[in-house]
Amino acid sequence: MIRCFRLPTVFLVSVLWISAFADSGGSVDLDDVLQAMESAPAQGASSQAEKPASLGGKMDGLDFSLTPFEGGDPVALGDFAGEIVVLDFFAHWCEPCRKASPQIEEGIAAYYAGQGGNPSGIPVRVLAINADDSAPEATARFVEETGLEWVLNDSGGKVFEQYEGVGLPLLVVLDLASAEPGIVYQSTGFKGLEPMHAAIDAVGGSPLAPVEDVHSEKVGHTLSVAGSALVSDDVSLVDALLEYKLQQGGGWFKLNVLGGYTDVEFPGFPAQEVSPLAVEASERRDQRLGVQGTARFNVAEPLALTIGGGGSSGFTDYRALWVDEFYHQLDQSQVDFVDEFLPFTNRTVNYLEPEPWNANVSADLRWEYLPTCGFLTVLANYSASGGIPSYLEGDLLDGLEVEEKNYYTRGVGLSLENILTRRLRSLLDVQVQKTTDREVRTLFKGSFNYALLDHLVCRTEFSYVHEDPGFDAWSAGAVLEKDWNDTWFVSVGARYYEDTGEILDTVPESAAPPAVRTYQGAVALRWQGAHNALKVSVGPYYSHYLEPASDPIRFSELYKDRDWVYGNLSYVHTF
Repeated sequence: MIRCFRLPTVFLVSVLWISAFADSGGSVDLDDVLQAMESAPAQGASSQAEKPASLGGKMDGLDFSLTPFEGGDPVALGDFAGEIVVLDFFAHWCEPCRKASPQIEEGIAAYYAGQGGNPSGIPVRVLAINADDSAPEATARFVEETGLEWVLNDSGGKVFEQYEGVGLPLLVVLDLASAEPGIVYQSTGFKGLEPMHAAIDAVGGSPLAPVEDVHSEKVGHTLSVAGSALVSDDVSLVDALLEYKLQQGGGWFKLNVLGGYTDVEFPGFPAQEVSPLAVEASERRDQRLGVQGTARFNVAEPLALTIGGGGSSGFTDYRALWVDEFYHQLDQSQVDFVDEFLPFTNRTVNYLEPEPWNANVSADLRWEYLPTCGFLTVLANYSASGGIPSYLEGDLLDGLEVEEKNYYTRGVGLSLENILTRRLRSLLDVQVQKTTDREVRTLFKGSFNYALLDHLVCRTEFSYVHEDPGFDAWSAGAVLEKDWNDTWFVSVGARYYEDTGEILDTVPESAAPPAVRTYQGAVALRWQGAHNALKVSVGPYYSHYLEPASDPIRFSELYKDRDWVYGNLSYVHTF
């Protein structure tokens, strides 16, 4: 997530692949305190151009004096009179800064040091300015990870405001070698090295031919492993996730491999209740396996394209699995009765073994309409699913009526993300979906992240869904997260959900879920090291049905109140 101000990522709990329970994730902060930085300026600053002793009043509105990050005497901008100075404003929580700063150090500082200055022989210096000095340990890790050489602390963000900064990274190129010092380039957000090279090379003379792209974009790798479980007295949902992410420049690629299983205990029914013979109790386990890939590309500033696709096998809802097992056992009971008491008839097994599958593709185009602070995303998605037969009960001799059908869902939407203030970020999302044999579904989601204090963040979320002829759902949740020394993080959260009766494609109307309310709480503890992170979260989950099932004899055991326990363990490694 691109952010302008300090809004640490907050987590509730990991998403259960099988159903829409709570969500978690996060980025890994890097550990190990930075090695002591050199107290002298970076090497390679040529003296071919004569340096004025002072710029005096010509620095009005530009000059500043800041303390080095590692301590020592204050450094003034006027100390670099006669040079070209590049200001790289950053913060340890700024993800775009992690992309920009290493490229500026290599493609600006190191490049011009090796060239003996710009084409006119004027030395070029890069000053990295820390715009958030509230977390020195996290800043030290950022400096070490990005390879910053010359770092100054901007306490209170005064210099950032002096240069009219509205977002990070803020990049400024200053000509301090001319008779009239001034800004020759300024940008909120990193737009590559080419415009910075052009501005630097033009100082002191005519710009030369475009400089060959000398930098190599830093490549980052992330490997994540997570497991989660949601357990009640008769249903167990277990999921595992393995994720690999490759990031280079402004693009990235993610590959997810998902696996898991659902266990349900089917209660059975006595003779004459739903069938002439007893319907046997049973235990049913279904396994899931899926693969999902997603990639983002920078199309052209300020546009980015994200595409994704994947597929999976297995039931994605334990209720559909329970209903399938009901018809499995009912059909077998009826066949056994006919074979025993009506042997002259030709009653066959109508139940079909399910082979659930689904596939999906998606694409979105994001427009950065306000550099680092405002994003508008247009999205489209398409999914298909099938392999689960649906049943209607016929007479005893004919047995179940079976229908096999695939379902297709098409959706479009808009997403708007904004940095509203230094501490507040908002995300609003509207989607419209159409599924086979169903009316149009409208979804609205929103969230707000607010930094109450430097180390205390509140995240709120809400959603509303509507689909004719009468389905409505709404939810709200909040999480508080506190961090100590940017290493240990503790969060507590709660979520409420209510609907008027969900729609399941493969379930007959008589087995449709009634209205339900759910309540969830969670506590989480996360540790973050240099290249590793570990998180554990646990909490209760309660589901309470507001009315009986439409067929209470058959489905009262499915749609009953349940007390669940949720747990999640995740590990992330960056390299």
